[in-house]
Amino acid sequence: MADYGDQFMSNGDYDDEMGGNEYDQDISPEDCWKVIGSFFERKGLVSMQIDSFDKFMSQTIKDLVMDKGSVTLDYGKHPEPDEINPVVIERHEVKFLDVTLSYPNVVEGDGVTNDLMPHEARLRSLTYACPAFILMSKKTYYAREAPSDSFENLEGMVTQGTDGMQLYWEVGHSNDDIPEDRPESVYIGKIPVMLKSGSCWLNQDPSKTKTARKIYRGYFIINGSEKVLIAQERSAGNIVQIFTKASPSPFTHLAECRSVVEGGSRQMSQCTVKLYRKSDGPDGTKIENTLKVQLPYVKMEIPLAIVFRALDIVSDSDIIEKICFDHSDKEMIDMLMGSLQEGQAIQRGELARSFIATRTSDNKMTASQRQTMANDILQKEWLPHIGKGADSLTQKAYYLGYMVNRLLKCALGRTEPDDRDHLGKKRLDLAGPLMTNLFRSLFDRATKDFFRYMQKRNWGDQKKLDKAKAGVSQVLNRYAYASTVSHLRRTNAPIGREGKIAKPRQLHNTHWGYVCPAETPEGQACGLVKNLALMSLVTNDVPVGPLRQYILEKDVETIEDWEPKLNSQATKVFLNGVWFGVIVQHPRRLVDHIRELRRKCIVDSTIGLVWDIREKEFRITGEGGRIIRPLFVVENDTTNARNGGPPPEEPCNWDILLSEGTVEYLDAEEEETAMIVMTPEHLNDSKIRDGGGIIETGDDPLARHDPLLTGANTMFTHCEIHPA
Repeated sequence: MADYGDQFMSNGDYDDEMGGNEYDQDISPEDCWKVIGSFFERKGLVSMQIDSFDKFMSQTIKDLVMDKGSVTLDYGKHPEPDEINPVVIERHEVKFLDVTLSYPNVVEGDGVTNDLMPHEARLRSLTYACPAFILMSKKTYYAREAPSDSFENLEGMVTQGTDGMQLYWEVGHSNDDIPEDRPESVYIGKIPVMLKSGSCWLNQDPSKTKTARKIYRGYFIINGSEKVLIAQERSAGNIVQIFTKASPSPFTHLAECRSVVEGGSRQMSQCTVKLYRKSDGPDGTKIENTLKVQLPYVKMEIPLAIVFRALDIVSDSDIIEKICFDHSDKEMIDMLMGSLQEGQAIQRGELARSFIATRTSDNKMTASQRQTMANDILQKEWLPHIGKGADSLTQKAYYLGYMVNRLLKCALGRTEPDDRDHLGKKRLDLAGPLMTNLFRSLFDRATKDFFRYMQKRNWGDQKKLDKAKAGVSQVLNRYAYASTVSHLRRTNAPIGREGKIAKPRQLHNTHWGYVCPAETPEGQACGLVKNLALMSLVTNDVPVGPLRQYILEKDVETIEDWEPKLNSQATKVFLNGVWFGVIVQHPRRLVDHIRELRRKCIVDSTIGLVWDIREKEFRITGEGGRIIRPLFVVENDTTNARNGGPPPEEPCNWDILLSEGTVEYLDAEEEETAMIVMTPEHLNDSKIRDGGGIIETGDDPLARHDPLLTGANTMFTHCEIHPA
C-alpha cells in the first residue's frame, strides 16, 4: 500500500502563500491512518462472512420454518365391510412453532454429550456443528362419511371429498411419540458452525477462548478439514436492464427484469419485453416495431396492448399514458402505434385474460377457469416483488409501462443500453444466502444430513446438476497468512471456464475500490475468480418496509394518485426495485433528508441511495449482496472528520465516525452520482484554486504526479480515505 503522507504541503506553506490559516487542512495523513485502523479493528477482514452467517442462524432459519407453517398428512383407511360408519381418512397435522439452536457438541461413544471446541474437531476429524431442534405440536383428525356422536360434541367440520361425498371430521388421538396438544422439541439434524460467529464457543465462553486469538475466522470445520465458502456472483434482481440484439435476431431491443421475492420460498420470476422488427398483424399484414411480453407459464409471447387490457387498462389513451408520461413526445408515441394496432382485435379485459389463459399448457378450461388462471398468473406469478394481490395490478401496469419507456428510450437513441458487467448490477451470495438455499431444499425434503454437501465440491441438489454450483466449498488455503485472508475474501462468477468470452473477464471501471485489480488466477479462471479490496464489505438484507410509509408522508404521491398528464416530469421513487410513488416538486429535499438520516444512522448505514437526475429516479435499496466501501463525507469542500471526529490525539471509533457523518458507505451505483476527490491534499488544492490562490509545484523527482484538477469550481461530495 502506497504511503502518500510525504506529498502533503505543510500548513506553513499555505500560510506563506495565502497569508494566514484560512486554508488549513481539516484532516491530516495521520488521521487517515487512524480511520483505517479503526475500520479494521471494528470490521476485520472477514466480518462480512460472519455477519451473513449470523443472520442465517439467528433469523433466516426461523423465517424458513415459520413460512412452512405446518405439514398435513392424510392416510386413507380400508374399513371392514361390516363396520358401521368407519373412519375413511386419518389426518395428522404437525405445526412448527419455534426453532432452537444449541452450541457445537459431540456425542461420545458412551452416549455422553460434551461441548466441542474447534481445535478438538480438527484433531479428532469431527464436524464443528450445532444441533437444531424444532418445537412441534401435533393433532390427529378422523373423517367419516356420516356424523358420529363425538362429531357434535367436538364441533367438527364438514368438507367434500374427491369423489363428491361429504366428510365429517372430528378430533382424535394417536399413539405416536409426540403427545397431542403438547409441544415438544424434535431434533432435525446438525448445522455446521462458522468459527467466531454468534453460535461458536470462541465467541461465547471466555474460559474456552485461550486459542481464539490464534485462530482465523470465517470458515467451517468439516470432518477435521477447514472449509471456506466462496462468495458467488449473480445478477441483481428487481431492476430493469435494457440490452440490444444484432441481426439476424428478430427483435432489436430487450427489457429484462428478474423479479425476486425474498423470504421463505424466495420466489423468482423473469419478465421480458421485446421490440420486434416486424411481426404479423391480426389481418395478416406485417407491422413494424411491435412490443411483446413474455409471461410466466405462458408458452407464447403476448402483445403488449393485450397485457395492458388484461390488467384492466383498456383504452389506447390509458395505455399510452402508462408508458409515455409526456404526451408531447411524438417520437415515442409513434413507436407505440404498431403495438396498439397489433392488439386492436381484443378490446376488453375478459377477452384479454382469456387470450392469455388459452396459451398456457392447459387447453381444456372453461371460461371461468380461464379467467381464474389468467388472474393467478398476473397477480401471483408475474412481477411478484411488487405484490401478489388484486390491489397490486395498477402498480404492475405502471411498472410494465416503465419497462417499455426505458426500452423505447434506448431504441430512440436517447439512452445507452445497460452494461452486464457493471458492478452495481451484480450481487454476492455469501455464507448466509448459500446456506439458506441449501437449508430450504433440505428442510423441504426433511433431510438431516446438512453438512454432507460440504464434503462434496458441488453445492445444491445433485439430481439437478443444472442448478448445482461447482466449487463453492473449498479447503482453506493455509500456505501463509496472506493466502488465508485472500481465500476468505474470494469471489467466483459462475460462468463456464471453457468459454472464450472476454468481457466478463476484463477489469471494469466500476471495480475501482471494490475489487482487487491484480489478484486473479492465471488460466481458464482468469478474471472470473476475483478478490475483494481490503476495505470493501458485502451487505446483508435490510428491512426497508417502514421507510415506505415515512416517505409517503414527505409530500410524495402514490402512483395510483399520480396524474402523468399534469406532472409528467415527476421523479419516480423506488424502494427495493418497487416503484411506489412520485415526487412532484423539489426532489432534492427528500434525497437530502433521507441521506441525512443515513449519516446519523437513524436508518441503516448500508442502505443505498441513488438519485438519477437524468432519468428522474430516486432508488432506495436495502438488498443484500451489494459491495460497499467507506469514504469521507465532504460538505462545503470540507471533510467532516474535524467537525464530528475526535481530537487528533485520541483514537478513532468506527461506529462514532459513522453515526456522526464523518464517513459513509457507498456502493458502485451510488458512487456514480458522487464527486470523489482522491486525497485531502487535492481537496485543499481545490479550495485554494477556487479562492484565487496559486498551487506550488514541488521539484521532487520522486513525487507522485496526479492529474490536474479542472479550472472550473468543483463541488466534491466525498474524499478517499486512502488512494490505494
